[in-house]
Amino acid sequence: MEDLRLELERYIAENFVDENLILQDLSKDDGPLDEAIKMLGVLSAGAAAINFSKLFDNARSETFSEMIRRLIRESGKQNSEVYARANVTRQHFSKICKVNDYQPSKSTAIAFAIALNLDYKKTQALLASAGYTLTKSKLADVIVMFFIERGIFDIDCLNQCLYEYDQPTLND
Repeated sequence: MEDLRLELERYIAENFVDENLILQDLSKDDGPLDEAIKMLGVLSAGAAAINFSKLFDNARSETFSEMIRRLIRESGKQNSEVYARANVTRQHFSKICKVNDYQPSKSTAIAFAIALNLDYKKTQALLASAGYTLTKSKLADVIVMFFIERGIFDIDCLNQCLYEYDQPTLND
């Protein structure tokens, strides 16, 4: 565990981007950024003419519930194995499967990615289906990325590391 902790420390040092530094950079008058904001104002004024219902019908992707059901089928694992590894109750899992537009917490979505042993790209796709993403500006996300990139899919070990860094744990 000590080797893992040292490797995690190095990974965080290389990948974690402090949100406060990003906000400080954005608050500076950069010129092109100000121009882009002005352009967005112009574009948003003309956006009312777009038929958004047709646009959304063509661009619709899988919901979180649909994606979870598909990923479990593709994994060949039993539903009970997956929701148990994700620290989700049978009732909660049943609700996720039955309510097609179910909106999970980010923690729950990440827990399912870990339970299904998803790689980084598939994890990002699963999170996106719920409206989330992993980002280098959140320490908890960097820790999750570290585990996924190394193929460590032990939710208890991940939760222990999150706890040690004073980050919220997954589905505890």
